[in-house]
Amino acid sequence: MEEKIILASASPQRHRLLSLLFPRFEILPTETDETLRSRNPKKETARLSQLKAEAAGRQTGNHPQTLIIAADTLVSARGRLLGKPASREEASEMLDLLSGRPHRVVTGFTLRCGNKEITQTVSTKIYMTPLTAEWKERYLNTDEWKNAAGGYRIQNAGEWLFSKISGSYSNVVGLPMAQLRLAIARYFPSFLSLPPEK
Repeated sequence: MEEKIILASASPQRHRLLSLLFPRFEILPTETDETLRSRNPKKETARLSQLKAEAAGRQTGNHPQTLIIAADTLVSARGRLLGKPASREEASEMLDLLSGRPHRVVTGFTLRCGNKEITQTVSTKIYMTPLTAEWKERYLNTDEWKNAAGGYRIQNAGEWLFSKISGSYSNVVGLPMAQLRLAIARYFPSFLSLPPEK
């Protein structure tokens, strides 16, 4: 069996980011319970990414020539953890909480190959500009809040929400690419030399 990479995520943003690093990989979304157990963003994103990697491992048989990449992202603001809003109203409340204040975006990612598993977390601090009711409604009308932690995406229309970013931009999108590449290079280097698809 040839070496292969599996992304355990249904996120189009993670698909696009990973395609910048790897010429080919498979997509295998997983069903996991994403109920939060604490207010610690690093602990929760690490735990949830591990659950996703383990679920993908069960589906693929934890083959030693398959590298599974799983990730989870949460927004941490004013002592609260914000996941994906279930409605426009909830997204509106999240934007009210973030408006005019800095917050952190934390992504945990897990690399799993056979019985070996590595998990890391990456945190980025970003600053949202104050949002008037009109500008908040304009953003909500883009529907970019759907399926997005914290009720926003930093890319596309979300570009005009923020004045400053400290840390990894791709981490806010959903996958910290530099840290991911370095972790693979350290623990699973053979997967970085996979040939392109014929």
